[in-house]
Amino acid sequence: MTSFLTDLGFEHRFDFVATGQIFVRGRVKAIVSLINEVTQSIVSSNPVDGCFTDIVPEKWRPLAPHVWLVEVSVVGSPADESLHEELLEFMDLLRPLVTPGQVDHAMLMCQN
Repeated sequence: MTSFLTDLGFEHRFDFVATGQIFVRGRVKAIVSLINEVTQSIVSSNPVDGCFTDIVPEKWRPLAPHVWLVEVSVVGSPADESLHEELLEFMDLLRPLVTPGQVDHAMLMCQN
């Protein structure tokens, strides 16, 4: 994937580690995490997964210490109309705490 993005002209800026928690209620999943920039990595030998040189983060620092990334998703059939309503109801509960943005994965799939 990284070579594909490089071939498309994207520039690698930094590696990151996400630290956080996953919450599940019914079909709704919320992931709350801090994004940390990797400041020091080590090269590790791990023959178990077939790759003998892995770059493993050793030290990192928070990119924005008081900014949390909140990802909300629901699992179900696209034909289930209540799925969208369930997600919107949960987002309304988060609205006082979170500035929402939305990714429509169906539209992304159609662009390919």
